[in-house]
Amino acid sequence: MPYGLTTYKLPTPDKPKKYYDDNVKPLFLKVTPTGRKGWYVHLKLPSGKYTDMKLADYSQLSPKEARSEANEKLLATRRGTDVVQEKRRDAAGTLGGFLDERYRSWVLQNHKDSTNTLRVLETAFKDFSSTPLTDITVSSVEQWRLKRLKEKTASGSPVTPQTINRQTALLRAALGKARLWGIVDRNPLDDLALLRVEKQPVEFLNEAQVEQLMDALAARDTKKRGERVKYNQWLEARGEKPLVDFLDDLEIHITDYLTPLVTLVLHSGLRLGEALNLRWSDVSEDSVLTVRAGKTGSIRYVPLSFDTEMVLRDWQRIHAVVTEEHSYLNNVMFVTVGRGGAPRALKSVKTSFGNVARTLPFGCDFRTLRRTFGSTLIRKGVDVYRVSKLLGHTNVATTQQWYLNLGLDEYKQAVSLLNSLDF
Repeated sequence: MPYGLTTYKLPTPDKPKKYYDDNVKPLFLKVTPTGRKGWYVHLKLPSGKYTDMKLADYSQLSPKEARSEANEKLLATRRGTDVVQEKRRDAAGTLGGFLDERYRSWVLQNHKDSTNTLRVLETAFKDFSSTPLTDITVSSVEQWRLKRLKEKTASGSPVTPQTINRQTALLRAALGKARLWGIVDRNPLDDLALLRVEKQPVEFLNEAQVEQLMDALAARDTKKRGERVKYNQWLEARGEKPLVDFLDDLEIHITDYLTPLVTLVLHSGLRLGEALNLRWSDVSEDSVLTVRAGKTGSIRYVPLSFDTEMVLRDWQRIHAVVTEEHSYLNNVMFVTVGRGGAPRALKSVKTSFGNVARTLPFGCDFRTLRRTFGSTLIRKGVDVYRVSKLLGHTNVATTQQWYLNLGLDEYKQAVSLLNSLDF
């Protein structure tokens, strides 16, 4: 290099300037108008493209060390190694490392269901845990999807395309953050098409099934009330103050949040997340809910049915009594409350309802309850536009798409007229 070890005397240029070394011709020192100096080597990659690869800042390598580093990169390139890609891979790290070191803390601070998000990323994509971020491609994820479609869930049912699409969306979001943070150059999954999902008519409960569900919830409340009575007897036997008996003291049959929550979703069509984040202040005096949709970010208003209003009032009275028993609930505003006064955890709610649903002779989850609300309104003659607004769909076409089978009886009746026609 003509300037040897006196590169600190190089003039500051008006635009970036390269000073090539005399001994290793592709090696050069780049000086910017701000005075910053960096070692670079000009390489011809195995793909045939040329690039200037940065080795280090001037202060990090002596000229002798820079020549040695440049020679290593030149030799590796001649042997067919893409040293630029290797450098990116080393900088990005593996998916498992990225999740542990960077993404986890961000998810915990910004995702409502952070625990489930991290669980899915770590379990569903365990095969990618040791894979460098730069090696995750559309092709590799497509191969993963084919493998997933052949797998079974814990209950023994096939993994559905809908589930795979949801899991893939979480991975795409994680790689999107890696791109925004400068860890990778691009998100490869931006080019990945979702698996095709055939639209099926929604499953909903008929009147008899709704009655069976409410009976199962009542049986659960009866059992829990009996457990509370036994606990009170245990307290009294030890000379301690018993807890309030909801049936005797308050004349209320429910014992906790689950029956009110199920009734609320069944009679209002709220998404489960919306119901769990509902505050008492969102329930107006004239029995209208102000619903803040976490999915779309919009606000809608849903009138309460008489049954829902009554069960919420009972739950509010129980809530006041439980607050006296557990001081940490003071000033809690959420309708369903978990530990520390936060909204009740999604996982615990699904577990509690799952225990009830397993006693029923038909499948049922909170989505089924929401769909039962929408389908009941449509079957009773409410127009699709109003149902769409009550459900919080951003587009009425969504409602039409999912509730397309509700007019089958009318269609059959119309076609049956052909039987009386003479051709």
